[in-house]
Amino acid sequence: MLLNIEQGLPKVLWLDESRMKQILINLLGNAVKFTHRGEIELKVEKLNITGQNISLRFSVRDTGIGIPLEKQQHIFDAFTQENSSISKHYGGTGLGLTISNNILGYMGSHLSLNSIPEKGSVFFFDIEVPYEESEGIEEEELKIEKVLIVDDNEANRIILQHMLAYKNIGSKLAANGMEALQILLDGEHFDVILMDYHMPIISGLETIEKIKELFAQKNETSPLVILHTSSEEHDVLNSFRQEENSYFLLKPIKSEELYRTLKRVVHDHVKEIPAADEQEAENFLFPPHLKVLLVDDNPVNMVLNNKMMKSLIPDAELTESVNGLEAVEQCKNKHFSVILMDVQMPVMDGIEATKQIRLLPGYQDVPIIGVTAGTIIGEKEKCIMSGMNDFLPKPLRQSDLLEMLEKYISVQTIETGNTVKTEKYLDLNLLNDQTGDDDDFRAIFLDLVIQQLSEAENNIRTASAEENRDELKKVLHKLKGTAGTAGLIKLAETALYWEKKADETMDFTSLQQEIINEITIGLNLIKGLIK
Repeated sequence: MLLNIEQGLPKVLWLDESRMKQILINLLGNAVKFTHRGEIELKVEKLNITGQNISLRFSVRDTGIGIPLEKQQHIFDAFTQENSSISKHYGGTGLGLTISNNILGYMGSHLSLNSIPEKGSVFFFDIEVPYEESEGIEEEELKIEKVLIVDDNEANRIILQHMLAYKNIGSKLAANGMEALQILLDGEHFDVILMDYHMPIISGLETIEKIKELFAQKNETSPLVILHTSSEEHDVLNSFRQEENSYFLLKPIKSEELYRTLKRVVHDHVKEIPAADEQEAENFLFPPHLKVLLVDDNPVNMVLNNKMMKSLIPDAELTESVNGLEAVEQCKNKHFSVILMDVQMPVMDGIEATKQIRLLPGYQDVPIIGVTAGTIIGEKEKCIMSGMNDFLPKPLRQSDLLEMLEKYISVQTIETGNTVKTEKYLDLNLLNDQTGDDDDFRAIFLDLVIQQLSEAENNIRTASAEENRDELKKVLHKLKGTAGTAGLIKLAETALYWEKKADETMDFTSLQQEIINEITIGLNLIKGLIK
């Protein structure tokens, strides 16, 4: 199955989405039914643009049994197939094509067909619809110059080549493992290798083993992206569980997922091999000897979570639990630095497990990150209410996990005068995202943050002295927002904690001392960033 979506198409089209799905599902379903071997391709390409309308061609190509020329004119008639024996052998009535053609008629289009018996068929239609230009979001440039594509399917090689060319990335194509090895032996270097897992002559796994044998000692092995189908997923994961320099892409390849994976490759490669002469003034680090508990009942998820965590924190000590009850027992016997908690599990789910873990000695402040595939309204709120610090959706992405780990367990190295503080108070990545590269705006922004923090300090003192709960809640809520926007993580967490306690019996003295202390630290950190 191949997806060949022309790059650069508008993100927003105005059409009847459910009817379009109905047509494409019918065409793809027929292609699967009548194709015993070979490939099926869904292709979308731009024909032209007129004003605010775009003309697109949707086509579904297969390498199936094909249709004789004399039968093609009747193929769209209701309850008619190529012949009765086809109907008996494959089932169905052919009504789907008639319905699809009628729907397209209302859209000002119609189905067309090119077919050769025993070679395959192409069903296609052209449609003109209004479109909207996407907001001009500057996409991050992929810092990759050249990629080796190894795949025995010619169409797939060309599709991947086009996807890369759209990002100005050069590529070289190899039809099998032997060709790939010869290209590498000739001395060509590639930033990344895209390797099909299932190939004739020499499989992707065997090719990779040969590459490692030939180049590992020279430390010249390029990062590998393994292309595989869902039916191969178990074998792929088992084969590459210990492979630190490989990534995975599920076929059919989608351009967004390819670009996202390449970003991860660039990020991980730069992270692992920093330039010796570049010393950043601010740098996120992870504390040594971290103990991480991974909780998930799905072995596939566990393998991937394990690999991602090892890739991000190589020296971390990882422990696995297959359900919430086992996780609670693990926490009773051992203290963990961070917990990655699946939400939906048998025996005991992640919500209940988190509640019980929070009651254990020393686990009040340990970061617990919920992971779930659920899209139920209010589920994130349930995670937070149970005591989890945050929430990540499935499928888990390494970039998202890294962001979460930086947020909760990284330490920030910041030079202030002659001393160096390594405290988890300021998320510089978040702050830099807010201010960008505009130095003038950054200065104005930081001055405003200082002003707001100073004002909050005065208001906290006044409201605490008067024991005015309502005013304190307002001040704390605003302070939480200011701190969160400025990347002052600890201050935002502390403000949220006291805001929640405002309706309970409150120790106003403790509140004032803790909040003022955090504001003072925040002010010093922000002032230290002003040049």
